[in-house]
Amino acid sequence: MKILLAIAPYISDGIYPAGMNAPTARRGINLIQGPTPSLGLLYIAAALKKADHQAAYFEGAFYSIEDLKRRVAAEEPDLIGFTVTAPFWPATAAAIKEIRTCFPRIKIAVGGKHVDLAAETVMSECAGVDYACFGDGEIVLPNLCACLARHARPADVKGVAFRKDGSTIKNRPETLVKNLDDLPFPDYDLIEFRRYSPSIGHYLRLPNMTMIGSRGCPHRCL
Repeated sequence: MKILLAIAPYISDGIYPAGMNAPTARRGINLIQGPTPSLGLLYIAAALKKADHQAAYFEGAFYSIEDLKRRVAAEEPDLIGFTVTAPFWPATAAAIKEIRTCFPRIKIAVGGKHVDLAAETVMSECAGVDYACFGDGEIVLPNLCACLARHARPADVKGVAFRKDGSTIKNRPETLVKNLDDLPFPDYDLIEFRRYSPSIGHYLRLPNMTMIGSRGCPHRCL
């Protein structure tokens, strides 16, 4: 399958609180937002390629919704996968609505921390979403794609919520990855490396790249 992994087009004024959008010297220049690539999507891209799928990447920080539509028309993916955090959900839902109108046959999946916490809510709030993937996307999305490639229903794919007869069905969660070394390295070849720059005050030199050494949180906020 061909999968386009995407961050929905956005501008920081529509995402972050006012104090972070218009920083002053008094507030500190380290509040100026800078784009960094989605490590989660790059990990997922590598996992998809390992499973013999094709993966591409779209960066919403650099391009508009019209650019996204042109990219979809050019790539002709079987599935578009959006990553979502709570602040980005309105922009992502708006992008999905436009994509669904222009490309009604393409399947759309969403994942990310917002979906981990609210898969059913995401499905109810955005009719354009076909699948909500929760848990580790490096496992869940390749399994979903394998299912779709067989033209099967995802009833047995762990970590997926989908629609059936007007209702949302949420499958059991997939087991989380125990050892990050078992995952293929993020596919940095998909991104425009030198266009990224973290927030001012958060790097020593450019080009700059983020990395992770562990997942999860030691606290129990929820």
